[in-house]
Amino acid sequence: MAVQINKMDSKIKLKYKVGVDEDGNDIFRTKTYSRIKNSVADDDIFAVVSAISNLQKYPLAKLIRVEEKEITGE
Repeated sequence: MAVQINKMDSKIKLKYKVGVDEDGNDIFRTKTYSRIKNSVADDDIFAVVSAISNLQKYPLAKLIRVEEKEITGE
């Protein structure tokens, strides 16, 4: 059986550090942007996220790109 892989649009998750709780643990909030085309290079995503993050109140702690693939068999 041949397996076929179809790449789907990806998402990016921006994780911001918004504070510290009473025990000294960091508190994070995540913003997700969907429908990122697979053809967009990681360097371009990083550049756009850097620009967006400079406009935010809280510092960016992590940038995650989530790619999804559909796997089908024939």
